[in-house]
Amino acid sequence: MKRHYLHLELLLGREVLDANGEKTGRIEEAIAQKIDGEWVVTEFLCGRFGAMERFSIHHLGHTLMRMLGATGASPKAQRIKWSDLDLNDPEHPRLKEARTSRTQSARVSPGDES
Repeated sequence: MKRHYLHLELLLGREVLDANGEKTGRIEEAIAQKIDGEWVVTEFLCGRFGAMERFSIHHLGHTLMRMLGATGASPKAQRIKWSDLDLNDPEHPRLKEARTSRTQSARVSPGDES
C-alpha cells in the first residue's frame, strides 16, 4: 500500500467540491484508526453537523432542534472516506465522483463508528 503524508491542518476548514464542482461542505473533523502501529486518517466529517461533532456538541444541536419543534431524523454529519477524496491539491480538495453517484460515502449519525 502506497503511503501518503499530508499535514491535517492544511485540510481542516477547506471547502470540498464534488467532481462536478458542486459544494459538498467543509472538512471539519478527521477520523483516524491505528493500523500497523501508525495512526491513519480513514474518513473526514464535513458540513455543519461535522463541526458540531468536532466540538462535541452534536447532542446540543439535536436538543435545540427538538425544542424549536423540528421533527424527523436527527441531524447527520457527512462522512467521506479518505479514498473518495482527491487530495492532489490540499488547498482544493475534491470528491473523485459527483455527489449523486457516490455510493461509499454516507450520512451517519454523529458518534456512530463503523
